Amino acid sequence: MSTIISELQETSNEKEIFAVLEKYYPDWVVNCLAQYSDDYPVLTKNWQHICKLVSHEPSKILLVSQLAFKDKRQIEVCDYLTKQGYCVRRFEEFTSCIKCKSAIPCEEVYNSMKNKGVQVPEVWIESCQKCKV
Repeated sequence: MSTIISELQETSNEKEIFAVLEKYYPDWVVNCLAQYSDDYPVLTKNWQHICKLVSHEPSKILLVSQLAFKDKRQIEVCDYLTKQGYCVRRFEEFTSCIKCKSAIPCEEVYNSMKNKGVQVPEVWIESCQKCKV
């Protein structure tokens, strides 16, 4: 087992988790959000489904600077975080609502979801429908 996973397993709270992540991957976590926008129920449903599979409640959405799938340690870290209820997503693929700070897919991801027939708002905006700025 890698050192970073061992250290993560010894943490007892979110602050300690982020300290370990910062130690091994400085500036990797760009943002941390509590939830997805209600405008994108499929994202929340998928996150809840994964959490149910790993027997853990949803924790936070971590927007990270990059995901290096060739970095075996980073894959292990993402796997560990997922099992702790975190949702690890690329920063460039999501933004947060200016008002309520819920995660919103970027316009490119929104368009991809819409083209695949996923339930999304009629038009993309940088805030939740209920928070329209």
